[in-house]
Amino acid sequence: MRTLSQSELLDLWERGAGQLPVERALAVLGSVCEDDPAQLTWGECSARLFQLRAQVFGNEISAVAKCPACGEELEIAFSAPAGQHGGRRGSLALSAHGYEASFRLPNMRDLREAQQAENALLQRCILSVNCGGKAAPAEDLPEELVQAISEAMAGADPDAEVQLPLQCAQCHHAWKAEFDIESFFWSELQAWSGRMLNEVHRLAAAYGWSEAEILQLSPLRRHVYLDLIAE
Repeated sequence: MRTLSQSELLDLWERGAGQLPVERALAVLGSVCEDDPAQLTWGECSARLFQLRAQVFGNEISAVAKCPACGEELEIAFSAPAGQHGGRRGSLALSAHGYEASFRLPNMRDLREAQQAENALLQRCILSVNCGGKAAPAEDLPEELVQAISEAMAGADPDAEVQLPLQCAQCHHAWKAEFDIESFFWSELQAWSGRMLNEVHRLAAAYGWSEAEILQLSPLRRHVYLDLIAE
């Protein structure tokens, strides 16, 4: 995975401003990965986003969570998970509730295509379902079988869901909070882009330099020039 320049990060922010989360993730990973990100499972995508985020902003993550019991806000800090498991490729099999099901894990292309239709994702990933020797339509499966397949998918793609064990210091309520690396990384990229464009504006106004010239400066030299402007 290659490292992005400051100019490339700004380009990603600009392109992603009007995109849905899945499209943003594909655009980001498409700019740094040699393979096709559309073929990645969500767990593989999440692991790579954590890796890219560590390159850009560091391995330590600080965030705020709200206690679901009393509403108290908690400051949390943790290191990015290693993300070395990877999702299982190929077909998976499940026997449950009298059905024999064959399916695969959803990839990013599935998520992009199915994000507008309820249950479309599962239907894209089911290869075959049989009950009593007869084929069963994927769009008409009992809820308990759908739940069993969903749980099997989650177990086969362990990096797809990052859960943080938390406890409220105020009311001592304990719970697990899901951490969405895509939305968190995007919020950080938005904040960084705003600060960077402000610095570009100030330096361009003071020295007449172009955006490209300013972005080529190291952060240290750029901040020295900003300090000189402020004097």
